Amino acid sequence: MEWISIAQLRRASVVALAVLAGACDVQDQVPVVAPVAKQLQLELQLSSFSAAPGDQVAVAFSPEFTGDLGGFQGYLRFDSNYLRYIGQSVDASNIILVNAKRADRGELRLAAMNAQGMHGVVGTLVFEVLRSSYSQHLAFDVEEAATNRNISLIRDVNVLRWVRESSAIRVPSAASQMSVDDWSARLEPDAVKGPIAFSVPGEYRPDLRYGDINLSGGAPTVSDALASINASVGVNELIIGTNSPAVDQVIAGNVFPVNAPGCGEATDPLRPGYVTATDPGEITLSDALAIINEAVGINQACVGDQ
Repeated sequence: MEWISIAQLRRASVVALAVLAGACDVQDQVPVVAPVAKQLQLELQLSSFSAAPGDQVAVAFSPEFTGDLGGFQGYLRFDSNYLRYIGQSVDASNIILVNAKRADRGELRLAAMNAQGMHGVVGTLVFEVLRSSYSQHLAFDVEEAATNRNISLIRDVNVLRWVRESSAIRVPSAASQMSVDDWSARLEPDAVKGPIAFSVPGEYRPDLRYGDINLSGGAPTVSDALASINASVGVNELIIGTNSPAVDQVIAGNVFPVNAPGCGEATDPLRPGYVTATDPGEITLSDALAIINEAVGINQACVGDQ
């Protein structure tokens, strides 16, 4: 077993799921909900410690949780002098969206989720080996983790300080950097492709529903959850124009916490997604989990409501 150094695990109270910098960036706040009385333990696993330069290795996550784990999000850090990110397995059973914009600097921001709950090893991410001793430079910092079905934040998260070598982690024959459109084509091939154009942020349209991020009409679908998780890891900015034409996801996508059973009615003390009366919250992994659960028929308060 080889030990590595790892940045101190940030507690859930300092989670920062902000999107890319800009005038309309949301605040780095965590929705205030009751903590889950269980610990999530995450271990990084590596297919080999002794691969030669030019070979490929696979990295996966091994979560241990006694409850119904819906997903987790954070930063996978590595030394780009030792490893080069190739992509992810296209056969993964879990949805894993990776922001690889800083891969050349040794950082991947990623979120993994599964509406059926996460079981067993989660991954895999494929790297090309550039130099030996690459396993000593791997670390994972958690931003947020949440349960499934009855969405709640998991406050107690522990990332083990070592990487385990596991022969069970296989390097896939083909790996690619999968975009939101790639995941959508795989999971929901009949979904409408491309962004929806908005003339102003928060544009009103008839029959708007919470969770229907792409304004396709009707109940939220897997594509809406993908759009939400895409925003949460910062692949696209909200409103200010990474997408062209820009898509305003803020109102429809921010569904967690629910805050009140009235779901945004005038009598509610707080609208869905708000942390306080002056803090509108942000789109995070928990929002995406709520939307994808609704999409597969696991009813969520507010999501899908007008």
